[in-house]
Amino acid sequence: MKYEDYSLEDFLQDEYFVKWVTNPTQANEYFWKSWISEHPERKELILEAKEIINSINFKHHFSVNNKEYIDIFENIHKGNKSEYYNTKSISWFGNNKYQRYAAVIIVVLIAGFSLILNYNILRIQPSETKVKITSKERNTVKGEKLLMKLPDGSEVKLNSETQIRFSENFNKNRREVYLEGEAFFKVTSDTSKPFIIYTGDITTTVLGTSFNISAYPEMETLEVVVVEGKVRVDNNVKNKHKHAQSILLPNDIYTYSKINQTFSTRNADISNRIGWKDGVIIIESASFEEIIKYLERWYGVEFKIEEGIQVQGRFNGRFENKSLEAVLEGLSFSSNITYVINGKIVTLKKEDEPIK
Repeated sequence: MKYEDYSLEDFLQDEYFVKWVTNPTQANEYFWKSWISEHPERKELILEAKEIINSINFKHHFSVNNKEYIDIFENIHKGNKSEYYNTKSISWFGNNKYQRYAAVIIVVLIAGFSLILNYNILRIQPSETKVKITSKERNTVKGEKLLMKLPDGSEVKLNSETQIRFSENFNKNRREVYLEGEAFFKVTSDTSKPFIIYTGDITTTVLGTSFNISAYPEMETLEVVVVEGKVRVDNNVKNKHKHAQSILLPNDIYTYSKINQTFSTRNADISNRIGWKDGVIIIESASFEEIIKYLERWYGVEFKIEEGIQVQGRFNGRFENKSLEAVLEGLSFSSNITYVINGKIVTLKKEDEPIK
């Protein structure tokens, strides 16, 4: 069932919705605010559901001794829900007009979330009969690449230091993912369920295609590159642009400035934008600082640069499945520096200075 068809009770039983109200994050905050903006006719119902959930005061009304604590969670673990609801823990809900919804909401919370108590956080494992955890998350660290397949058959390759999140119910009613970092997508075609990627201010929608998105938090720009098919990119910054929607075709590059909240599109050679997925480092008119940051992420190392080193100019280069040493040899030759690799630490110094 789609959210636009939800009743009040449906929202109260939806784990993702309850989690947003009880434990908002940047991702779920962005999703629900965007959804409400697109469905203003449901705003009143959303507010009522939030009021009900917020009216259940866990912090001030929960008080059990150690024996009761053990009994409650033993009943939950064994699936004895009736015994659980008969304990005095029902005092969590207080006496208010929404008390009849309390049991429904607490089941949702027990199934997938953490209940905030007076002085700690309890993590409650869902029973076998409960709904599955709302979302899945995959992460890569420095020096790591990950190829994964989504439930609809779409393939995603994550670059280093990238996070992707998608619903446990992905592909049932919608195909939506949240991306931070860089990933190459090869999307399985399904005209009835567009594939949507959320990256901050930008939403990318496709039906079936292959494309690359680069959206690292520290970068000043976000970039979408299309290899095959057609992609729609929406700028979600309200009242900023008259034409906030862009349609991209093969070899189109969409660039969004996070600082100025402006964007541009152009058709160009995209090989240097997608070479990373095949193990190719392509440096194109990059500064020394940009290269160092790129190599740290690619090889999972940390650079220590001797004070006083100033490397001017822009650099170009192509390294296909090369070692870090091979790349540093090229860099040191063109910039008059030397290097020493000690585990995950790379020290750069002027060529005529000894490495300590």
